Amino acid sequence: WQFVSKDKSETIATFVKVLQNPTMPKTFLKLKGLDENTIYCDQNKNTYSGSFLMNIGVEINTDWGDFNSVRLYFKKAD
Repeated sequence: WQFVSKDKSETIATFVKVLQNPTMPKTFLKLKGLDENTIYCDQNKNTYSGSFLMNIGVEINTDWGDFNSVRLYFKKAD
């Protein structure tokens, strides 16, 4: 799930992993509805362009087993 603020300055996304596959390739979560020309910052102060987040996506580490989730928050960088 993903929610984007009306002004596209913030987004929160949730990735849910139901069953782990031991041979699963890297997982990337592509976000939607962002401004491609805006720079966004995550909780760890890493920065990404809106274009990168929507076209490449954020790598999700899925090594944490079955029935787990991760929440991602991005806001417009200052």
